[in-house]
Amino acid sequence: MMNELSIIIVSWNCKDYLRRCLESISKFPPGCSYDIILIDNASSDGTVEMVQTSFPGIKLIINDSNRGFAAANNVALKHFISQFYLLLNPDTEVYDNSIQSLIDIAKRNTEVWGIGPAIINGDGSPQRTGVRFPNNWNIFSESLFLDKLFPHSKLFGRHRQLYHNPNIERELDYVQGSCILLHNEAIKKIGFLDEDYFMYFEETDWCYRVRKAGKCILYSPLATIKHYGGGEFGHFDKHKIIHYHKSLLLFYHKHYSALRSFTLRNILIIRSLIRLCIWSIIFILQPSMRKRAASACRGYYDTLFIMLSRTS
Repeated sequence: MMNELSIIIVSWNCKDYLRRCLESISKFPPGCSYDIILIDNASSDGTVEMVQTSFPGIKLIINDSNRGFAAANNVALKHFISQFYLLLNPDTEVYDNSIQSLIDIAKRNTEVWGIGPAIINGDGSPQRTGVRFPNNWNIFSESLFLDKLFPHSKLFGRHRQLYHNPNIERELDYVQGSCILLHNEAIKKIGFLDEDYFMYFEETDWCYRVRKAGKCILYSPLATIKHYGGGEFGHFDKHKIIHYHKSLLLFYHKHYSALRSFTLRNILIIRSLIRLCIWSIIFILQPSMRKRAASACRGYYDTLFIMLSRTS
C-alpha cells in the first residue's frame, strides 16, 4: 500500500544533528501514513550505526560516496512512490503539526506543487533566505552589501523581500531546500532534481521548472521548523563557496541568456575581490577567526579563478 508521505533526508557526517531531527519527527509525526527514507552519502562519523541502532524502522540507503544533495534525494524519489515527498535537511527539527500542515495545504490546492514552512535559526530568530530567482541586480546589491545596509528596501532587498509580513501565506519564486514538500504530480510532470548540481540551487532550479509549468510555489507560516545550518557564517567555507558559485553559474547557463551569464561573471569577479579583501583583513586582525578566514580566502580565490576562466 502506498504511503501518503515519504520524508527524505540526506545525511553526510551529521550524526548528532540527525539524531535530533529524527527524534523531533518521532515526537511530532504527521497524522497520515508515512515512512522515513535516509540516504547516507558515505558518512564516516557513525551516522549509519546510530540510525541502525536507535531508529531501526527507517529505510536506510547507503551510498558508497558523497553523491551530493540532488543525486541522493533522487534515489529515494525514483524508488519510493508516495502522494507527497518532504525533503528535509538532517540539521532541522520539526514542531507539532508542522508536517501535517504542509500536507493539508497541498491537498486543498492542487495548483501548489511545492510548499515551504517558516524557518527559524537555532537561537529562535527568524531565518529568512532568498525567495526570488537569482538576477544580476539582486546579486550586485548583495555583492556590495546594499541588501545588508538597506534590508527592507524594495530596491536593494528584493532577493529576500524582508519588507513582506512573514506571518502571511504567499506565493514565492522558490523556497529553501532544507524543508520543502513536493507533490508527486510535479515529479511526474517536470522530473527529478537536476544532478548536475552537487550543492546549492538544486531546489531553485526545480522550483523554476514548476513556475515555468504554470504551477505555484507557496510559503506558509502555518508550519515552522528549526534549521541549524542556515546561519551565514556556516557558508564561509572553501568548498561551500566554490559549490555555491558553480551552481549559480549552472543555473544561469540553463535558464538565462548568454549576455546575462556574462554579466553575472563580471559581478562575481567584483564580489570575490571584495570578499577576498575583507577576509584577508579578518585573518590579520582576528586571530580567533584565522582558520575560518583562511578557508574563505581560498574559496574566493578559487572562485575568482573560475570566473576568469573560459569554462566553469
